[in-house]
Amino acid sequence: GEIVEYLHLREQKTKKEKKIKINKAVKEALEYYFKKANVTDPDNYLFTSYRSNQKLDRIRVWQMIKNWCKEVGLDSERIGTHTLRKTWGYQARKKGITIEQISEKLGHRSSIVTKRYIGINQDEINKIEDEVCL
Repeated sequence: GEIVEYLHLREQKTKKEKKIKINKAVKEALEYYFKKANVTDPDNYLFTSYRSNQKLDRIRVWQMIKNWCKEVGLDSERIGTHTLRKTWGYQARKKGITIEQISEKLGHRSSIVTKRYIGINQDEINKIEDEVCL
């Protein structure tokens, strides 16, 4: 099928609907993946096991991330599945997206949780506020 602009997902834990934009880099990566992988039913599971064509479970995804870290020389003990979410949140904040918007995207109930989650402390908030001019 054709790669869409947005993914519509339902959170397993909260059952809330989530809309995620597919940017240009992700589209290109998915196009490459579709050419190389044996995706038989992209409407069902996008990322499947090579052996069984069943969905990847969280343990397998964790193992894959650990292996990729080792391949590129990163400390695999410090990187896990949530590192990707945290990094996105941190980078989004550095680009000027508000904590409230990041909270919503990450599915957090409170911006306080988001600040802790992405590792923004008061010194960093003060620095950002000093750099913003009206």
